[in-house]
Amino acid sequence: RLRLVAKLGENISPRRFAVLESAADGALGLYLHGKRIGALVSLSVNDPGLARDLAMHVAASSPLCVSADELPVSLMEREREIQLARARESGKPERIVEKIAAGRLEKFIKENTLLGQGFIKDPELPVATLLQQRKAAARGFVRFEVGEGLEKKQDNFAAEVMQQAGVVGPGDGG
Repeated sequence: RLRLVAKLGENISPRRFAVLESAADGALGLYLHGKRIGALVSLSVNDPGLARDLAMHVAASSPLCVSADELPVSLMEREREIQLARARESGKPERIVEKIAAGRLEKFIKENTLLGQGFIKDPELPVATLLQQRKAAARGFVRFEVGEGLEKKQDNFAAEVMQQAGVVGPGDGG
């Protein structure tokens, strides 16, 4: 870090990082999409090509986790409530509403887990099937995007100028 600070002349401090380990018999795959998105995938088998392809998939598809059992319970409960509310708007009987919500929740799981998603190079092929065909397992992944997690400050420039000028705006007691 100090060498980079000296080279760039700017103070640099890492905002986030992750550790992803590979087993001796496994592979790590890295994919960088330009300078904005990077992904790293750990596989259980030594297949660097597959590991890189899966890292590309993670960069493009942004899964939340590897499998459904890794999804946070609170997220699943919130999503179930959302899907129940959406299904109830249809006016169908409650037993049908439950089935509709369950189907939509299953779709949510497939869209947000690595194993449930269609592989980026062949969308008809689920990642889980691809891994089974290659006798591999995804041990984990990390995806970073520049600016991700930063809150953008919403400024009202006109109000700021008026405040600095000592002008009271409408609704401010003036």
